Amino acid sequence: MATKTSSARPQGWLDPSLSRRSFLKASSAAAALAATSTLFRPRPAEAVTTGGLPADPIENDGDIVYSVCLQCHGGCGIRAKVKDGVLVKIDGNPYHPNAAEVNHRLAYTTPRADSIHTLGSVCVKGQAGVQTLNNPYRLLHPLKRAAGRGAGKWEVISLNTALDAVAQAIAPYFQKTVASTSLTPAQAAVAADAANYIDTDFPELGGKANQVVFSPGRFEHGQKEFADRLLRYGFGTVNYRHDHTSICETSHHVAHALMYNGKDHLKPDIVNSEFCIAWGANPLEANFPMQAYSRKFMTFRKNGGKLVVIDPRFSNSAAVADQWLPIQPGHDAALAMGMINRIITSNTYDAAYLKRPHAGAVNPGGETTFSDATYLVDTTANGGAGAFAKSGSGNEQVIDAATGNLVEKTASDAGLLDPSDTQLTTAGLDPATHQTVFQLLAAEAAKHTLAEWAHLADPTDQVITEAVISDLADQFTAHGKKAGIEFYRGTVQHTNGTYTAMAILALNNLIGNIDWKGGMAGGGSHWHEVDDKKAGMINLKSDVGGTKQSANGIQITRVGKEYEGDAPNLFAADGYPAKRPWFPFAAFGNYQELLPSIGDQYPYACKALLSYWNNTPYSVPATRDMAIEILKDEAKLPFHVCFDYEMGEMASLADIVIPDGCYLERYSTPHVAPSILTKTSGFRQPVVGSYDRTKKGWEYPYSHPLSPDIQMIEDLIIAIAHKTEQITGQPWPGIGDNTFSGSDAPDTDGKRIDNAGDYYEMILDNLRIESGKPANNDEIRAKGGVFEDDAAAYDADGTHVAHRWGGQVHFFIDYKPAINSYGGASLVATRNSMDGSHHTGLPTYIDPEQDMRGNSYATEGSGTNAFKLLTYKPVFHAQGRTIINPWLVDLMPDPMVQMNRVDADRLGLRTGEKVKITSTHPGPYSRTMGDAADPFLAFRARLEVTEGIRPGCISIPHSYGHWQMSSQSREVLLPSGVTETVAGDASRAAGVSSSPVTRLDTSVGVYYPAAPQDPVGGSAAFYDSFVTVAKL
Repeated sequence: MATKTSSARPQGWLDPSLSRRSFLKASSAAAALAATSTLFRPRPAEAVTTGGLPADPIENDGDIVYSVCLQCHGGCGIRAKVKDGVLVKIDGNPYHPNAAEVNHRLAYTTPRADSIHTLGSVCVKGQAGVQTLNNPYRLLHPLKRAAGRGAGKWEVISLNTALDAVAQAIAPYFQKTVASTSLTPAQAAVAADAANYIDTDFPELGGKANQVVFSPGRFEHGQKEFADRLLRYGFGTVNYRHDHTSICETSHHVAHALMYNGKDHLKPDIVNSEFCIAWGANPLEANFPMQAYSRKFMTFRKNGGKLVVIDPRFSNSAAVADQWLPIQPGHDAALAMGMINRIITSNTYDAAYLKRPHAGAVNPGGETTFSDATYLVDTTANGGAGAFAKSGSGNEQVIDAATGNLVEKTASDAGLLDPSDTQLTTAGLDPATHQTVFQLLAAEAAKHTLAEWAHLADPTDQVITEAVISDLADQFTAHGKKAGIEFYRGTVQHTNGTYTAMAILALNNLIGNIDWKGGMAGGGSHWHEVDDKKAGMINLKSDVGGTKQSANGIQITRVGKEYEGDAPNLFAADGYPAKRPWFPFAAFGNYQELLPSIGDQYPYACKALLSYWNNTPYSVPATRDMAIEILKDEAKLPFHVCFDYEMGEMASLADIVIPDGCYLERYSTPHVAPSILTKTSGFRQPVVGSYDRTKKGWEYPYSHPLSPDIQMIEDLIIAIAHKTEQITGQPWPGIGDNTFSGSDAPDTDGKRIDNAGDYYEMILDNLRIESGKPANNDEIRAKGGVFEDDAAAYDADGTHVAHRWGGQVHFFIDYKPAINSYGGASLVATRNSMDGSHHTGLPTYIDPEQDMRGNSYATEGSGTNAFKLLTYKPVFHAQGRTIINPWLVDLMPDPMVQMNRVDADRLGLRTGEKVKITSTHPGPYSRTMGDAADPFLAFRARLEVTEGIRPGCISIPHSYGHWQMSSQSREVLLPSGVTETVAGDASRAAGVSSSPVTRLDTSVGVYYPAAPQDPVGGSAAFYDSFVTVAKL
């Protein structure tokens, strides 16, 4: 067998002598389209000196494709310039609200032809999408491992062969579902479908279909609903989608959903705000959508708005703020509870608002929401966690402010917030056992004095003091409704994340600022791409023909389920602590628990893992070595196929890797954050190649300019379904002849889904019908989506946002929130699966340095050389994928570890010196960055000494420090019999990653621990680990 070394891609492609022309020639794309090379510009430096910078090619309508970016999660509309089939430039879509200033955006009625010479804005990441598409290291053909997992030896196989292997792996579990998960073991053993149970001793686990797991790291709307349709209702697995949200911000969403009954995200209407706190958030660099939100923030500052930034690191947002408070990481709730204390004792809350107990109460103030602040609580219930005091008919009760009587909430226009003991007694209640929610919140905030809260937030007593808390609270409440708090992952990616978020949200609730202009807003949202909201629309998510499957049982990560109630047989067998934690309220998933659960085979074994754009070993804190070990274990994981665009850390450990198109080569319908106040439905579509809807999914409809093996994930799933049907002889519901059930007839008459194009055409139908704006689907394609104009942002009354949320605000969580899609009880009625204690229903402060069993590990940070480890995201990077974009890497090719000057002087360290970083946790998989014995850990970690970080902390930029992502060479056996060595690009391994030195929580698991995590929201803790730093 012949062997050769390939130099198809030069190493060190950040070489400044490498021109754009050379880059594109080096890439597979330009090699395939070399005839167009004359359109590329010379090097900028050369152009300046020679005057050889030609004008852009003349644009005509055929040159421009409107789509949506995915270089980060902002969902900005883009304008792709394509010349002779090659993407040469990306600008902003002038119709899209993310990409244009308010009142400068094109009206949706503007003809497409008139838009071509109008540019919207796009950030540097969006512009670099050209390099994402024209990436010389991208995967072009399916690969099958030719040695052990992770060995870096591969064989090119056909797409049919690859998909055959996937179908063979999952076919034994296809539709192996069960009618009931509520049977006793004895009943399950003799049930007609007994053979389908994973284990009849534990029927709650569900059917064997659940042993097939799909885990997309990042999946966009449109894609999400398609996978749910085919994998949940077609295949029958409850593990139909495990995505990345828990390593991003899930406790932020869970806290919102608990306090606002399912509404999972609010943002300040910052342009009209007078005072804003950016808390653990960096809107000028990293929030969604960054470019639009940063513009709004700068307008807010220009208009005289006051900004306070609370963040241990001095970010670009802090640089434009009036005040920067570098808080002790993870102790944000102490500051929030101190502010609540000050607001309540100073009577600066909106009492009239808080007294409204129901939506129909008299409303002279024009409120759109109401609260539970006056509801009475029996403090003896739920083991002292409390429960609402309810009438005989089951309704919450208040003491009516007008009569002093105990009544149902709907019988009062205003309840008492702070009834005296006499008033409680007069109403027939015992003051020792009954209080209002407001009183309980006040008592929780009064557990410490302001000085004590300040010390918890800042043990140095220098940055956050009693006076600072008082001043911040007073400023926040001095602007009526025109104040708000923007917070994100810096506050919630901690072990106490949900309760910290609840404390921050309580501050907004105390001034009643939701739906008010200048307050907090739920955003314009979107039109419904998969729901049947109007006549003519189709339920694309769950209207499934054929034998629709009931995917039931327990997800392998145990999200959305109560240990005691939903797994009675497991609970009876194991008791407390559970072998691994359960997360009844983590409705947005638990990404970091997936691989350890597979490794522990708890609560059951995984037979096949299908991962898509998933990079768990790199992205999840504390996971690198453990993930590698689990993914290599063929006994624990018999089959792993990875659909990916690059040979990332996850793909390198798969059995088969199937190439995926990048975001510029697929369909989807991304949503926007609530910072956009107008209704927005962007449409992502391929900007290169062509799509043939006359072909079935298994006939590969997408004609890609580089390789016929690059197809859309929806078509690959359809092809796998088709092959599974051939193996099992059973039809796969939801596609082909079994697309629809007929329940939506006549809207579904004659319609079927045979490929991704069919599915997305029906999505466009839904958007067109509900919005009533475009004349036809082609107009949506032509303009890159459907968008409300700027004038639709605010009500005519001039005081409210137009798209009002209008729900109930909760301070005490004793109700079943809408996030519990799998059922379950209220927060106060559920227990921590590790010790059986009840969760509290109030915002509260919890020390972040503790494991899932409540054991403190704060002493790990007590050494003179111990630092709290932080990460941040530079404005020019996002996720762990932008390392493939040399334009972005060149902005900071040598990322550095930030340390405060005080600490550096104490340790005798200087900027530029190499350092080694070691976890202080003595548990398994603890590593040292700078370990010369490990080629993947001998990172180039250099120090940056700065005043811009809190003493006692170090910070590492995310996106760097890859040990794969084509940074390493690999051997590939080609169909010709030649083995090619594909040389890696060392620039992709630049910098360091925090994952290898982040702490693991060894209090959980049978064999495998997990990253520290929030027991309520399920967030992985990125900022609760301690490390030591020493000169290398």
